[in-house]
Amino acid sequence: MRFIPFVLISILSLAHGELQTCTDPLYTLLQQKQSSQSNKLLNLLDNYELKQFRENNQNWSSSTKQLCKGNDCECLIDVYQQRNLELSQKIKKITAESKTKIIQFTGQDTECGFDRIFPKNMTVFAAGAYRGMGSDYRIGEKGENASIFRVIVNSPKKPVALIFGSYDAAIWDVSWTEGTKIEAAYIMGYHTQAISGLPKTVPIKTISIEKNYGCGSFTIEEKSLSRVNPLSNKLFHKNVDSVYYAKDGYIFIGDPISDQEMLYTSADTPIASLNHQDAPLQKDEALYDAVSKGILRAVTPEDLNRWLENLPKNKNLPKVATPNPNKSKPHVFKGFVILKPFSLPEGLYGGNSATFFLEKGVSMPTGNLGHSALYDFNTMMCKGVRCNIDLTGF
Repeated sequence: MRFIPFVLISILSLAHGELQTCTDPLYTLLQQKQSSQSNKLLNLLDNYELKQFRENNQNWSSSTKQLCKGNDCECLIDVYQQRNLELSQKIKKITAESKTKIIQFTGQDTECGFDRIFPKNMTVFAAGAYRGMGSDYRIGEKGENASIFRVIVNSPKKPVALIFGSYDAAIWDVSWTEGTKIEAAYIMGYHTQAISGLPKTVPIKTISIEKNYGCGSFTIEEKSLSRVNPLSNKLFHKNVDSVYYAKDGYIFIGDPISDQEMLYTSADTPIASLNHQDAPLQKDEALYDAVSKGILRAVTPEDLNRWLENLPKNKNLPKVATPNPNKSKPHVFKGFVILKPFSLPEGLYGGNSATFFLEKGVSMPTGNLGHSALYDFNTMMCKGVRCNIDLTGF
């Protein structure tokens, strides 16, 4: 976390001020400890707490000068001992909170909402799109290729809760302006979702439609607006203040932001830590990788004609003397011929499905066809949900 260094100088000068009149060695040690603990706190506190801490130091300094009349050593020692105890307790509390793990659903939890009380003046923002900007990042156990949403939050006057919704697998990379406090984040999507940039102390819940628990999941877009407020009320007991749609993968939330505004992000969850490059390839990435390795090749018109020519003929049908010249050609969606043993990748559903032709003499591929179709030249049979629509006459 980045902080402004001049604040430390200001606080310490206020803490000491005109109090350095006592020459007792114990008082000097207590001063040094107080300075050390103040310095440590400044590196632990989030930016929105710095102002409060600074005001607290000012009040403490003023009351100490009045109470000890500037040079009463005994009084100063008592006050500094008490102050050091308070600072020590605060450091322990913040350190313990910083070790709190991000709240992630495992698929077993059916609870909807967050187990905490949020500020009454908290603002709720929702944002999303079908997908973000393209990337090479792969996330989750299956290593899904993820788009990225760059989210910038500017709400220095009110604490914020965030609701994000996407269809594709996505990383929500969050940063914020000075004074902005993010209380919680709920991330949903049809495919795997992840979030980076937030401190570990911020409660986070990420879900997908594949996991039937939590408060539900949908994409934040115009046709789903009627579902936004009911979800927000389940999560935070209030309506959403504003909805934002991503543009080219960027989402600017809250008040307008100037070019000179300093942005903050936490090192607790860096975006690079979410990238699982060693996970198996999925969808199109896996298919085109197999093409590059000679395991698959693209379907050609000759392959389609070969399939039609080898289909079993129905001997009970009469011979057609004048074949229809407009006989429809086979329809193939993203077609590949399997040339070698092959393991079907994850995610072959909807627009990510494909049409496969298994070359004669090649073993049946392993894995899940999803919404794809597989035409086997060995048996002249088809397997998969698209068998009756991919090719005319089958």
